[in-house]
This record gives sequence, C-alpha cells and structure tokens, in this order.
Amino acid sequence: MVEGKTVLISVVAGLVAIFYLLYAGIMLYNWVIETFVPGVGSINYVLGLFVPGDPGSVIALVTISMLMLGSLYYKLNDVKGLSCLLLGSLIGVAMLTLQLLIVIANIASIGVLTLSGEILEYNAFEDLLRPEIVLGIISLTLFTYSVFKIREITSK
Repeated sequence: MVEGKTVLISVVAGLVAIFYLLYAGIMLYNWVIETFVPGVGSINYVLGLFVPGDPGSVIALVTISMLMLGSLYYKLNDVKGLSCLLLGSLIGVAMLTLQLLIVIANIASIGVLTLSGEILEYNAFEDLLRPEIVLGIISLTLFTYSVFKIREITSK
C-alpha cells in the first residue's frame, strides 16, 4: 500500500512539474510578445487558465518545476527526493498564498475606490484562474504529504 502511494505521489509530482514548466514557458512567451513585439497576439488562455506575461512568476514556476522533477530523479524514498518535493511544493503553496493575497488586495482597492464615488468593475475570475492558484492547490496536497513523510522519517 505504501509503495502504491509513493508511485501515485511521484506521478502527480511529475505531472505538476510538467504543467508548471509549460505555464512558465507560455508566461515567458507572453511577456516577450507583449514587451518586444506588441503587434503579435499573445496566448491568454491555456486549458482554461489565464496566463499573463509575468517574468517574475516565470522564475518561480521554473524553480518549482525543477524541484518537483528533482524529487522524481532522487526518488521519494530518499531524503534528497523528499526534500525536493517539500521545497517545490512549499514554493508552490507560497505562490498560491501570494496570488490569493493579490486578489484580496484588488477587491479591497476596488471597494475603497467605489466608496469614494468612482464606478469601477473588477473581474476576479482572471486572477483566480491563474496557474499559481490551480497548481498551488495541487502543491498543497504534495506539501502535506511531504510534511507527513518527513515527520515519519524523523520520528524513527
């Protein structure tokens, strides 16, 4: 049973790593297109998620992807593999938290401006349907698994 769970976590980590790398590449492409070639259209939606041109997120997403792939390379039964999974999923959860805080700040900003008499509209769905949030939720489950596994190893 434990071996099957480890294989399942490895498959999920591998798929998440591929999706993080895919979205990082599309974000980088969108940033280059929006910055240097403004006449060409960017790819805004991929698999239902809004993908902006954000070079800062690209760095974080590539880092998460490499750490998740490192957990596959070193295997989850090894301390190196488990630490790669822990750090990669922790950064993924941090990106999730940061994006949720950005959404809350945008809603608060719109609320304050509306109270001052301005008529504004804000569509939170674009900010909520970003790769950082959707993949971050999966990273949260991987983070939980890695924390329990590390507690299991350190309690021996």
